[in-house]
Amino acid sequence: MLRNSGLTLLIMGLFPLVSPAVDLTATRVAMEFEKPVFGTAPLGDEDRLFVLEQNSGRIRILMLETGEILSEPYLVLPGSDLSTGGERGLLGMAFHPDYASNGRFVLNFTGSDERTVIREYTMSADPDRANVSSGKTILEIAQPYGNHNGGWLGFGPDGMLYIATGDGGSAYDPGDHSQDITDQLLGKMLRIDLGSTADGQYTVPADNPFVGVEGDDEIWAYGLRNPWRCAFDRLTGELWIADVGQNQREWIHLQPAGQGGQNYGWKVMEGNRSTGRESAGPPPFDPSFTPPIHEYTHDEGVSITGGYVYRGQRYPEMAGLYLFADYVYKTIWSLERGSGDEVTVVDRTGELSPDVGEIGRITSFAEGGSGELYLIDYSGQVFQIGAADSVTGNLSTRARIGSVSDVVIAGFVLEGEGSLDLLVRGVGPGLSDFQVTDPLDDPEFEVIENRPLVGPQFLFENDDWEDDGKGSTIRVAESVTGAFALADGSKDAAAVASFGAGSYTEVLRPTDGGNGIGLVEVYSIGTSDGASTSPVLRNISTRAAVEAGNGLLIAGFVLEGTGSRRFLVRGIGAGLTDFDVAGVISDPVLEVFPFGGIGPIATSEDWDAAGNAVEVADAAEAVGAFPLDPGSGDAALVIRLEPGLYTAQISSADSQPGVALVEIYLLP
Repeated sequence: MLRNSGLTLLIMGLFPLVSPAVDLTATRVAMEFEKPVFGTAPLGDEDRLFVLEQNSGRIRILMLETGEILSEPYLVLPGSDLSTGGERGLLGMAFHPDYASNGRFVLNFTGSDERTVIREYTMSADPDRANVSSGKTILEIAQPYGNHNGGWLGFGPDGMLYIATGDGGSAYDPGDHSQDITDQLLGKMLRIDLGSTADGQYTVPADNPFVGVEGDDEIWAYGLRNPWRCAFDRLTGELWIADVGQNQREWIHLQPAGQGGQNYGWKVMEGNRSTGRESAGPPPFDPSFTPPIHEYTHDEGVSITGGYVYRGQRYPEMAGLYLFADYVYKTIWSLERGSGDEVTVVDRTGELSPDVGEIGRITSFAEGGSGELYLIDYSGQVFQIGAADSVTGNLSTRARIGSVSDVVIAGFVLEGEGSLDLLVRGVGPGLSDFQVTDPLDDPEFEVIENRPLVGPQFLFENDDWEDDGKGSTIRVAESVTGAFALADGSKDAAAVASFGAGSYTEVLRPTDGGNGIGLVEVYSIGTSDGASTSPVLRNISTRAAVEAGNGLLIAGFVLEGTGSRRFLVRGIGAGLTDFDVAGVISDPVLEVFPFGGIGPIATSEDWDAAGNAVEVADAAEAVGAFPLDPGSGDAALVIRLEPGLYTAQISSADSQPGVALVEIYLLP
């Protein structure tokens, strides 16, 4: 059994358990809607998405499993009730939290007299049809112009109905509606209680901020320009408000759960800038204004479309991401909150290039009944947003192995839930079939789990793949994974074992004290217990000796699934001295090759001499890798790869031998 205590610090230091940021995908699930502007579903309804068409006044049901759009609409607003054109029309819908039992839902639309109309309906005996005659108007708000109608409404976690209104239109709010809180409901977030019966009446919650003081009782917050798509976070209850700007900024407000009374600043402020316009409100930059959590300039987009925080179950790696877009520039971003006011915003437009079709102008995001997210394209398409399912699959490493320190230390990380069966191999004699000269005669390996706060824990070892009658199990695993078959009696090492999420190390060395070329392989077999979820292989690190000629360190990995992924790849020599590794390579050269390629697709020698040194350093910090010192001569690069087979090869620039480490990390 291997017991090299000098490996402990290296093993513990190089394999952090990191949850890499996720790449997103878009899959078209439907088309042929007529100018859709919104989509929603009753809480818990996983089968249907109700899509609103702006000008036809139709609410149509999309069956998510099949992509079928039911021929009969759920509801059609009579043409005599609806004003359309420009920003007017059928704009918003909210299902009552108890819709499954009471069938109640509320619409926001522009009435025939240009007024904003809030009207409640109920479901008919047919769950796919509303009771058209049940409509009762709850509230009407006069609109002086045809734009800035707002249009969103939604039930909060408190059961109250929230309604977002625009400032009434034109430009720069000529009526100063947003800052006026007396007899003026435009430019506001309203909050009302519909009660227990669908009678068209509402009451004002007693805890609304202007109850009993100056200001309209219905107002929950004010100072909005044209809030275009708001959303409650299903987990935290926070309210996200995306507000369309005037000439320079677009912005997002985040309202703490259950806390109203904010003045968001319009028309005094456009995001974080002063408009220079006169208003009855406070002066510019007054501390009473609540600033946005994020804004962008009109160099990046000119009309924001707010989205949702992902709280679905299908893609747990997306949890907490808020998605939003720009209607005109067709850009899609994710926003992730950090500590305090810190946010990370990532342009996801390239990742969300769909499997078929093309995403155009996004009028809305949609949240399904179980929390899955969709994009509504004004051209008539609906796309589901998901996480890219490409993952790092099978891993392999080839290097020269000696009797003492020249072992191969191959690390890998499993992330997720459940367990995953792996085929682990240490190959020497089997390499002779691939024209590898001087292969290791008799390899053995041990597998170690690197447990936080505990340290390296020995799991198992193997020095002969046919030991204990396990040869038939290895043969089945080779067939399932496509690994080349080991020869009978070859003395190669292999084992099949089940692994849970965690950080692991395979250490390969000669049994007989000799030396030669050895290959470490880790193959994902799948689950043996029929579980629906299992961990996936993630980060890879390998330490071995590097020499001239056959003494290269070659780490192979497979990217499986769909969608490209970004990787941080590092070839480290001097950096290992911090881990008390002696005899390190002084000048590593790192090259990344595609399978079957005649040349490298990326090369690195001095990591900080490259133009993207800051990106490399940031990537290392993001995945928890130890930092490289400036001027160390270590090699590192960031590269985006499509699904396929790749190798990362380290050689010595000065042909001097030494120990090196290759690391491969998944990145955002």
